[in-house]
Amino acid sequence: PMAPGSEIEIVLLNSAGRVLKKYPVAVKRDTDIPANEDQTGLVDAVVPFVSGSAEVRVLLFGDIVDSRKVSASVGGARALRGTGIVVVKAGPGKAQEYSWQAMGGEGTTYTLQLSSDNGKTWQTVAIGLTEPRYSLDPNDVGTTATMLRVLANDGINNTVVGTRRSNLR
Repeated sequence: PMAPGSEIEIVLLNSAGRVLKKYPVAVKRDTDIPANEDQTGLVDAVVPFVSGSAEVRVLLFGDIVDSRKVSASVGGARALRGTGIVVVKAGPGKAQEYSWQAMGGEGTTYTLQLSSDNGKTWQTVAIGLTEPRYSLDPNDVGTTATMLRVLANDGINNTVVGTRRSNLR
């Protein structure tokens, strides 16, 4: 049973589907939705990794609302390592194609971010990419970013694949 007041649980399972650990977490509810309407909120939690975890599930009142396989690359020297970003096709004011070496294993996703202040702040422009490439049209992002960064996530680990200068003007 779930702890009182915790609608959400993060559950770690092994490869046989056995529960290794459950973590009740709080929902940060949106405050601008009237009480008589469907409610939304944010789940933002960091939980300790349990060795042998093969899947992470998010449960809402006991029902699976999301899950993610844990890459075999998790842990020690096998953790994700950045390899850099390659420009496949580029030209100022035109769509630019970027690629990078695939990392991790099944379930690894990528996030593409831009910075117009030399990396002090980052704007996310693509999330959940399953392929190690992206075509970026500067007209779609509304920025004259000078830096591009790709992050990889394998369900547990996050790493910067690479950061490079980019002329989107």
